[in-house]
Amino acid sequence: MSNPSRAQEPAIRLPPTISLCIDAQRQRFPGLLHMVLSRASSGIDPDTEAIVSFQDHGRAFRIHNQEQFCERVLPVLFLEAMSWNDFLEQLRRFGFRRLTNAGPDQGAFYHLHFSHHQPQLAEHIVYNETEIAPLDRPGPNLALIHPTP
Repeated sequence: MSNPSRAQEPAIRLPPTISLCIDAQRQRFPGLLHMVLSRASSGIDPDTEAIVSFQDHGRAFRIHNQEQFCERVLPVLFLEAMSWNDFLEQLRRFGFRRLTNAGPDQGAFYHLHFSHHQPQLAEHIVYNETEIAPLDRPGPNLALIHPTP
């Protein structure tokens, strides 16, 4: 029987060497996010897959349970306290968009250089402190693009 007064454990654990400093972690955000999603989608962290996962085509990801994401995944991605709105701001500053297109990808998060089977592309995602596009905007019709190899 679990103790209801105890805080829930994070869904995943990263090696302690990843948590070096906030600035360095900010620059690694796309890679850390990709690792969390890859572990969930590959079955390594099946509990996390119910919270957040790549879309079937691998070119966008969806957060299925915002409350669980904030409680169990965000603490792993960031050293400092992070709210849902802070997470969305990070996505926006890194150039992600929440797709507004009607269809199966509506509400999913997309970036040209963020693909399930090509983690090396995340190295090209840059934090932007000045010119920031809106988070909610249309994107490509990902259903028409072949899945990533």
